[in-house]
Amino acid sequence: MKGLFILFIILSFFHKAEAQYPVGAKASDLIPKPTLCNDLPGFFEFQPEKTIYAPQEFTEAANLLVELLRDGNKIAGQANKAAIVFTKASPNEKLGAEGYKLNISPEKIAITAETVLGATHAVFSILQLRFLQAD
Repeated sequence: MKGLFILFIILSFFHKAEAQYPVGAKASDLIPKPTLCNDLPGFFEFQPEKTIYAPQEFTEAANLLVELLRDGNKIAGQANKAAIVFTKASPNEKLGAEGYKLNISPEKIAITAETVLGATHAVFSILQLRFLQAD
C-alpha cells in the first residue's frame, strides 16, 4: 500500500509537469535520455478498447501498465489482437537486464525487453511519452 502511495505521488508530479513541456516535445526528451531514438511524426492514441498482450514473464509489467493508464485497458490473450505488445528480446539483441526497445506507430506499441525489469522501464517511458503527447 505504501508503494502505491509513493507511485501516486510520482505520477501526480508527472501530471503537474505536463504543462511544462513545450508543444512539439519529442521522444528524445525522455529522462533518462535514450541511447538511440528516431523521432518520427505521428502519435499513438491511448483508448480504453486498445488491449495489451504480454507473455507470462512480462505479465507483471503489463498489469502495471494497465493500472497506471487508468483507461480501462484489458489484457489480450493473443499478440496479434493487441495494440500494445510485450515481447522477449532475442539473444542477439543484447539489450541487457534493464534495457528495452520501443517501437511506436499510430496503430501499435511494441515493447521488447530481456527481463521484466527492462519491460517495467519501458512502461515508465510510455507514461512519459503519453504526457509529452499533445492533447
